[in-house]
Amino acid sequence: MTGIRSCVLAVLAVLTGVGAAGGPFNAVARGATGTTGSVAGTTAKGVALAVTNSIVTVSKAGSGTGTVTSDVGAINCGGTCSDTYADGTPITLPATAPVGSQFTGWLGPCTGTGTCQFTLNGPTTVSATFAATAIGRPRLDLDATGSCDALTDGLLVLRYLSGLSGAALINAAVGQGAVRTTDTQIGNYLLDVRPVLDVDGNGQADASSDGLLITRYLFGLRGDGLIAGAVGSGATRPDASGIEAQIQSLCLPPTPIYMLSVSKTGSGAGTMTSSPAGINCGTACAADYDGNTIVALTPVPAIGSSFTGWSGACTGTGTCNLTMNAAKFVSANFALNTYYLTVAKSGAGAGLVTSSPAGINCGTSCSASYDYGTVVTLTAAASIGSTFTGWSGACTGVGTCNVTMNAAKVVIAVFDGV
Repeated sequence: MTGIRSCVLAVLAVLTGVGAAGGPFNAVARGATGTTGSVAGTTAKGVALAVTNSIVTVSKAGSGTGTVTSDVGAINCGGTCSDTYADGTPITLPATAPVGSQFTGWLGPCTGTGTCQFTLNGPTTVSATFAATAIGRPRLDLDATGSCDALTDGLLVLRYLSGLSGAALINAAVGQGAVRTTDTQIGNYLLDVRPVLDVDGNGQADASSDGLLITRYLFGLRGDGLIAGAVGSGATRPDASGIEAQIQSLCLPPTPIYMLSVSKTGSGAGTMTSSPAGINCGTACAADYDGNTIVALTPVPAIGSSFTGWSGACTGTGTCNLTMNAAKFVSANFALNTYYLTVAKSGAGAGLVTSSPAGINCGTSCSASYDYGTVVTLTAAASIGSTFTGWSGACTGVGTCNVTMNAAKVVIAVFDGV
């Protein structure tokens, strides 16, 4: 009774704020650091209070970009990809993909492509996968109007390679209908594509060579008029035809790129390979492919396993052929093979054969199936008036019989009369 009375008093103290000490309730807010922690405190009435905190960590995977934010706390990943919360806190994490990317799913406490919602119960890692959907090779359409233009893109290249930035970079040089309109957007894009601005191939992008070549090309100059006095020292593309082809390739419409992700399920083991190369899962279970590429996935079951079929973007049990016109996901199921172990008894005597793991009790149950690789131990026990004289088949001798199940096997136990 004393224990029950103490428990009731403790509950009443928490509910009413009145404890043995008679003081007011003092709550303690979240504030532990690290993966977990306990924040201790007391009510003003003397009741102990403890709050356990855990860390939520967000990671991002895939060829695309995106952000994951939290409805409470400081997660904005982006830049801040973890925060600490009290256990029991409901967490909501929406994922947002920009133009050119697609959110393809969660790993961890959430699955699917909707908003991730879970109640925190210990340190938790959530992974969000973003796939590129329309990110092409770097282009000279710097302001993203849909075409390359001398008075906008050509001028932007010259200014950028001359060291201008901010308002001086974009002033009167952004075309109508542009997607990238600010100095930050255009400056960041130029930083990304700077390596391909080296159109003469001498290892560096310069205003006096590459900037001039690009601007001349966009104004319509070709041949000697394009390259005269504008090819840098050490150029690997010193002639007009090579430079023209290089600049033209940068003004072609972008080639969409889509991510193919694969996974494995089932009790068995195996790998998947792709043609064209990229997937070897095994270890490389995602790859990017140009839009409309036909990718063939081939399952390769491990020894002792069988491929039982595809799910996701493929079905059936044959080669999986995919046309990459969007980000796609495929899962391959591998099942562990099972094999029958059969026990027979011979001789003039009688006895019982049992197995570990269970299955054989022969007696009556003289056959059972086991997963590939299972080591089955058979034990023979002679009946009164009989003696066990040995094994034949998959075992020999008179001791315990250990059988590794990598095929169907038969074991014979010999019992003779005394």
